[in-house]
Amino acid sequence: DPKFLYLSLNSQHFIDTIEANSKGVAYPAINPPQLGNLKISFPPTKTEQKQIVSYLDEKTKKIDSEIIKNQNLIKLLREKRQSEINHTITKGLNDSVMMNDSGIPWIGEIPKEWNINKIKFTSYVKGRIGYHGLRSDEFIDSGPYLITGTDFSDGGINWNSCYHVPEWRYEQNPLIQIKNKDILITKDGTIGKVAFIDHLPGKTTLNSHLLVLRPLKNYYVPKFLYWIFLGDYFKDYFNLV
Repeated sequence: DPKFLYLSLNSQHFIDTIEANSKGVAYPAINPPQLGNLKISFPPTKTEQKQIVSYLDEKTKKIDSEIIKNQNLIKLLREKRQSEINHTITKGLNDSVMMNDSGIPWIGEIPKEWNINKIKFTSYVKGRIGYHGLRSDEFIDSGPYLITGTDFSDGGINWNSCYHVPEWRYEQNPLIQIKNKDILITKDGTIGKVAFIDHLPGKTTLNSHLLVLRPLKNYYVPKFLYWIFLGDYFKDYFNLV
């Protein structure tokens, strides 16, 4: 039965077999003779094959329907999460406090007792200086970690994906030697991706398209600024400038 063959070719076993037997110069590939020599298993009668096909059609249709429902739920939960962030970082936890206009269009009203200040007056902000000329051919298998924007994952860092650089590259720029509780943000390309350093596996420095921020004189709790950067009004600011 043709659809039985189609389902067989979609099985993980068949995909693994294809990958194991694929060859190519620029990329993995498989040719018709190689494909023709691969073995598959199937019931001896078309009746049984059709029964399997009908069963899988019904089962996968139900599963696909659940996936769509869950995707809609995930979307709603993400919207609720963002709404919670937006409200709390500008209104606080007490909805009954008196509010004042912040005088800043992308922030709006804030609790009367809250402060307004510029990041440059409250935070240490540094990035890699371009003339240091860090090149990809300097990356090594071990040594100090080098964080790039692609290493950002769920608000933190995927340390397993980080490159490593020689010790002298780490020591070259003390201004961007990363500390625990630092906040990182992408400054070009995809602007505004944010990560919070909640632990360091070793010495760590930054690639050129990132900035590191930390509070000056304990002006604020570091992760509070991280949540501010996740709010919509931070994105709205970038849309205005």
